[in-house]
Amino acid sequence: MIKVTALAALTPERFDAPLYELPPEERPEGLRDFTVTVAGPERYDGEKPYTYVVRDHTTEGAWIQALTWHMRTNETLDAHVVASESHAGLPPSDAGYFWNDLRPEEQLAAVPAPSGEAEQ
Repeated sequence: MIKVTALAALTPERFDAPLYELPPEERPEGLRDFTVTVAGPERYDGEKPYTYVVRDHTTEGAWIQALTWHMRTNETLDAHVVASESHAGLPPSDAGYFWNDLRPEEQLAAVPAPSGEAEQ
């Protein structure tokens, strides 16, 4: 008899196929913007998933960035990419929702200047 624990749902035995099967894509020379939506435990409270904008060479790399960020920030393993709401490019200007911009230049712009330095 198998003993069921709270972590049983997260064990590898639960999966008999890959979680995601992305079509193969060539790695372009330049980085591209991607919109990636991730659902975590907030979905149990009726909250909508989080949307991130990241920059990477491939869809797989973009999904890894957003999913890792979400899992670390929210300290949870209970998260997955919502493939139907994730795509190459930025969210449409009339998306009607907020997204978290994780592109490097946006992160640097959000960092305050060290004290003692005059703003230009």
